[in-house]
Amino acid sequence: MTTWAPPETDLTGSGPAAPTWAPPEVDAPASPEENNAARATNPGTEAFASGVIEGGGAAAGIYAGARLGQAAGPYGMAAGAVLGAVVGSEAGQGLREAVGLRTPQQMAPDQRSLAEFTYSLGGGAAAAATG
Repeated sequence: MTTWAPPETDLTGSGPAAPTWAPPEVDAPASPEENNAARATNPGTEAFASGVIEGGGAAAGIYAGARLGQAAGPYGMAAGAVLGAVVGSEAGQGLREAVGLRTPQQMAPDQRSLAEFTYSLGGGAAAAATG
């Protein structure tokens, strides 16, 4: 296996070196051990549950905020929905952390694609359940 090297024009050019270049060993993605990312036993289920909790908090916040803002007319309803989304999302994140579930970004890199997919499904399921 060969390693990457900058083109000769970069080495012999009169201008400064490219500022973004780094040797492959520096530019390589970090391993899970370096990121302290523990491997999940079942990343799909854990990420789905995280998505349900966080998405459910946001969806409930949107609904509650819109209902409370309804007394102030359509603009109050819209403002209440936005404020409710923020508060509900923060509440959902707090509950997820209290329960001990992780987001896909906190899982090992090789598990993240499945975890991101099921996290999105969980958030969508929570939103659909409020309708």
